[in-house]
Amino acid sequence: MKQYEMPLYGAGAVINPPIEALESWHWETGAVYRPQSKFSCYAIKDDGIYAELWSAEENPRSRHIKRDRPVYEDSCLEIFLQPQLADARYINLEANELGTLWSAIGEQRGGRSFLKALTASAVITGRTDELSWQHFGRGGWGVQFIIPLELLQALYGSGFNFYDGQVMRGNFYKCGDKTKIPHWGAWSPVTTNPPGFHNPDCFGEIILKEVNA
Repeated sequence: MKQYEMPLYGAGAVINPPIEALESWHWETGAVYRPQSKFSCYAIKDDGIYAELWSAEENPRSRHIKRDRPVYEDSCLEIFLQPQLADARYINLEANELGTLWSAIGEQRGGRSFLKALTASAVITGRTDELSWQHFGRGGWGVQFIIPLELLQALYGSGFNFYDGQVMRGNFYKCGDKTKIPHWGAWSPVTTNPPGFHNPDCFGEIILKEVNA
């Protein structure tokens, strides 16, 4: 099982999380397109989780501009996160180059609920082109997802918090179902059927490590 050590910072700490690549590509037929893509992720005590994803994809497709529309049809970067091992529900956050967000929760592909229908606390998304350029040059693009602690507490209970050694599960993805060359990349390999990213059995471990700096 893949593992990612996610730093847990205190307020005012120097942020320098590890960067990992999305190197597992799936369901390829015909032409193959594998844009270099990476992510980093960290938590801040009493604040939230920050996930930043980048891709060197050229000419990204960006059609959807309204929330919870199928942005996975566009050029898309995604994080799926199961914050509590005792709760099978996981969050899927997906965004295109414009920062248009799809956000939902559930135990599997079907029967998911949009987060906006469950809580007023919002996931924050934004473009991170400046960060992307540092990794790929000006042809790259990126997004940042900020998951507030209060949102996680609304979904998983008021006692939810971050702590050293905490184990979560999840995956990070790059896709584009209706791009010129459809492509589906992942951090943790997706090896089960049916095809698709909603396969929590294939999630990797995300382990929080407190950083005293």
